[in-house]
Amino acid sequence: FNDYDVFKGGLRIYTTLDLDLQNKAQEAISTVFPEKIDPSYSLICADPSNGYIYALIGGKDYKESKFNIATQGKRQPGSVFKTMVLMESVRQNISSSNEFNPNGPLTIDMEEGPDWIVNNYANQQFGEKMSIADATTNSVNVVFAQLIMQIGAENVESLCSEMEIYDIGNNPAIALGGLEIGITPMDVSKVFSTLASGGVYNKPVSILKITDAEGNILYQYDPDIELSNK
Repeated sequence: FNDYDVFKGGLRIYTTLDLDLQNKAQEAISTVFPEKIDPSYSLICADPSNGYIYALIGGKDYKESKFNIATQGKRQPGSVFKTMVLMESVRQNISSSNEFNPNGPLTIDMEEGPDWIVNNYANQQFGEKMSIADATTNSVNVVFAQLIMQIGAENVESLCSEMEIYDIGNNPAIALGGLEIGITPMDVSKVFSTLASGGVYNKPVSILKITDAEGNILYQYDPDIELSNK
């Protein structure tokens, strides 16, 4: 469907939107951000079991800006991306009790380019060894840098592509959120929805059916087709 199809009128678009949840989302945003701020905010409420999006806020006002932060606003995710490193380590059967040196600065020899020097936030120091579980609790950069070197940054990149998250690159610095191109709030929603569904990725869905004015079906969402395309 192009812009003309949509704006000429006559289409009936059936969505997954839950108006009650959308209103609650708007109220929540208004409570947390009573005044307009920059950069702006977004919110996504999705069902992990099927990918249905029940509420979505993509910015301040569509009349002021047509840019949807929730689906288009790419940002560097920082330590949020450590989640992806953990997911890939689970796929490789690496135990969360495995231990690493948690203290920096740590110099990692890179096959190409300069050495990678990693330190913890605010130069935090810990004991001699720390488990992956504890490193997650404390968001310890030095442990996650070693972990991604063990599991392979290219494997984390591949895992992301399975959840339709692209253009992150495979530099080991992605473990600490240093991506080639940032990710959107929708991408983050995909990650945590996949975890919430027990490791099953369900593509985000917002439109279930589109008909013309006479009721002829022009488009209908079919989850079986989506599954066959994975």
